[in-house]
Amino acid sequence: MTIKYKITRTINLEKLSEDIRNDFQEESREFMKDLIVGTIESGHSPVEGKGKYKAYSKSYAERKKGGRRSPVNMTDTGKMLRSLKVRKTKKGLSFFFTSPIAKFHDLLGAGNSKIIRRLLPRGNERFSRKIMDALIGLAESSVKRMTRSYNKR
Repeated sequence: MTIKYKITRTINLEKLSEDIRNDFQEESREFMKDLIVGTIESGHSPVEGKGKYKAYSKSYAERKKGGRRSPVNMTDTGKMLRSLKVRKTKKGLSFFFTSPIAKFHDLLGAGNSKIIRRLLPRGNERFSRKIMDALIGLAESSVKRMTRSYNKR
């Protein structure tokens, strides 16, 4: 006589993907904020392909930066960079600056020369490779954490 038995385990993948997304969002909010601000403070745009920021004008550098024209770290008072917000959304994360100064640097152009120094990607643009690699690493960590959590249930 053959005894047949079957051991089954069902994992609700719909719930797993939701848990992964929530874990990723929680883990990455402050991390991403710090990474974006740190990138800007180092004189580089966090937007792929934008590279280093153009040097400050000579008159601005003499007036505000003791003559230093670069690196452009976007920190006159620090208020603009502190205004970066990261919010959870249904689709992922939303990044935005609440300081009106950011609009001049990112979109309209700052100073008499209307220099645009990109702060966040728009449209089809992406974050820089460094930032995207960090995001991928965080996502992988979230998947590992959540799948380990599900295996313990």
